[in-house]
Order: sequence, then structure tokens, then C-alpha cells
Amino acid sequence: MKENFLTIRKTLIISGLLFGLLLLASWFSISVGAVAIPFREVLKFFTGGVIDESSKTILLSIRIPRVLLAIIVGGGLSVAGVVFQALLRNPLAEPFILGVSSGGTFGAVLVISFGVGASLVSIPAASFIGALIVMVVVYSIAEKYGQVESTTLLLTGIMVGAFFNAMILFTIAIRHQEARGAFLWLMGNLSIADLQTILIVGPIILVAVFIVFLFSRQYNLIATGEETASHLGVKVEKLKKVSYLLASLITGLAVSVS
Repeated sequence: MKENFLTIRKTLIISGLLFGLLLLASWFSISVGAVAIPFREVLKFFTGGVIDESSKTILLSIRIPRVLLAIIVGGGLSVAGVVFQALLRNPLAEPFILGVSSGGTFGAVLVISFGVGASLVSIPAASFIGALIVMVVVYSIAEKYGQVESTTLLLTGIMVGAFFNAMILFTIAIRHQEARGAFLWLMGNLSIADLQTILIVGPIILVAVFIVFLFSRQYNLIATGEETASHLGVKVEKLKKVSYLLASLITGLAVSVS
């Protein structure tokens, strides 16, 4: 009992410190930029005080949306990584190694390069579809007799990810005139961050993350071994499929806006 209490206490302390660092980094990001906004002005803004209109516009239109989107994207990708690590019981597993992010990127690049209704909705949708296709392909190749070995899945993910990276370069090469936007997008940035983007992408990622947290007990049981987890009532294969779908959704959306 005492050991459990100490573990919970340690977790709360570490979580509190990390949350404090996140707030500090966010505050710094909001204040620093091409136009410096003093810390006291930012504090005045959040406490309902009056600040000049130019600073208010910069905060509301540029810096606060970018910080919020960065938190959502970073948090979402970290949760997706934890899902892969928990299910594969491998600390190396994450969306980039498994090729999921490459699939998401390829979907977005196709939409941007061919101009198939490139918009705030179509790019995230294409990115999710690309990420999901890669996850299905990787899982199907690695599956044998209804079971998936983590090592096989990792190696398959690296192989499929390399293929889709090549397809990204090929698409840009054959559509070089139209793909300028895609090339700039590949460099990665949060310049598209605005309230509309956050309202579209944010809730979906947050709901997916919340569902993942509901499965945390099952993930802990899987860490002891799939056979043990199955004996304890966990429907392992069903959990894997749902979790991979959620992780692909999070990764695809995160990649599409960053």
C-alpha cells in the first residue's frame, strides 16, 4: 500500500513539474517573436486587462493558435507513440519508424500536388487515409496465423515507410510545378494554425487520446504478455486493431497540420 502511494505521489510530482514546464515554454513562445510582447502585457491579456490592438491581434491570430496547435500535435504524437510501444512491447516503436507518418504525409502530398480539393478538411482527411492504409498494409504483411510479432511489424513498418517516402519524392518530381506547396509543407511548420484549424483537428485528436486513455489498463496487462492478458479477459487482437486505428488517426491529423 505504501509503495503504491509513493508511486502515485512520484507520478503526480513529475506530472506537475512537466505541466509547469509546458506552461513556461508556452508563455515564452507567446511573448517572443519578430514583435516582442513583454511578459507583463501577456499576463495583462490573460487577466482581462487592456493592451494595444496590434499586440492583441498578434496574440489572438498568430501566437496563441500556434502554441495550442503545437501542444495538440506534440501531445497527440506522443500518445500515438505510447500506443505502439505498449502493443509491440518495444521502446523503439513509434509512428515514424512504423511508416504511419510516411503514409499520412504521402496522402497530404497527393492532395496538395494534384490540387484535388486541397483545403482545411481534405488535407487532414487524405493524411488520415494514407496513415490508415500504411497501418493496414503493415499489419497485414506482418500478421501470421492471426498473430503479429512485434519484431516483424517493426521491420515491415520500416520497409513500407521507405517505400512511401520514395513515393513522396516521386510525386514531387513528376509534379514539380504544382508541388511547390507540397515541398514547403514537407519542411514542417505551424503557419496554418488558426482557430478554425484547431476547432477541426483539435477535438478529433483529443477524443482519440481520451479513448486511448480508457484502454490504459489493458495496455498494462499486455505489457505482461499477450497470453497473460488474454487469460485476464483482454481481447488482444480486437484491442490492437482499435488502437492502431486510433493511433493512425492521431498521427495522420497531426502530420497534416504540422
